Amino acid sequence: MSAIASDSFSGLRNLGLRSKQMLKTAGILSAEQLQKTGSVAAFFAVQQSAAPAAQPSLNLLWALEGALSCRDWKEIANDSHTKLVLLMQLDDLKKQTSSTPPTHQNSMR
Repeated sequence: MSAIASDSFSGLRNLGLRSKQMLKTAGILSAEQLQKTGSVAAFFAVQQSAAPAAQPSLNLLWALEGALSCRDWKEIANDSHTKLVLLMQLDDLKKQTSSTPPTHQNSMR
């Protein structure tokens, strides 16, 4: 990945090259898009796009929230209330996604 390609997230703290690569793989290509998506939905998108052996740790969620709230990721990681809210939002998003009916049905006829 070139330095020019990673500049689309300039101005956001906590996001290193690997985090930016994961976001881009998930289809989040800029700081503006990350702001519109939000930290929880962005983390979920990264989880969905990552290979099973390359799943992101929760540190990415803390980093994303910190990037959007102009806080250090370690501050997020040490804030029990913020972590609980983020984890509850992530759990809700996972439940919503898993309960969404399929858009088509396969038939064995």
